[in-house]
Amino acid sequence: MGVHGYEEFMIAMANPNDANHQQFKTWYGIDFDPTLFDIRSARRIFMMLDHFGRGYPWEGRG
Repeated sequence: MGVHGYEEFMIAMANPNDANHQQFKTWYGIDFDPTLFDIRSARRIFMMLDHFGRGYPWEGRG
């Protein structure tokens, strides 16, 4: 998705009249609050990145 995809997602989710709003809402699965930030989740992600290195831990190391 990348930065540009996230920007598209944010714009669509902020505007119920956007052509992609319903598609993104269905894909995301819950109501999206762009002002919500969970510091505990962010810390867990950074700890995982520090432990496992680049990529996601469930991806192959090949």
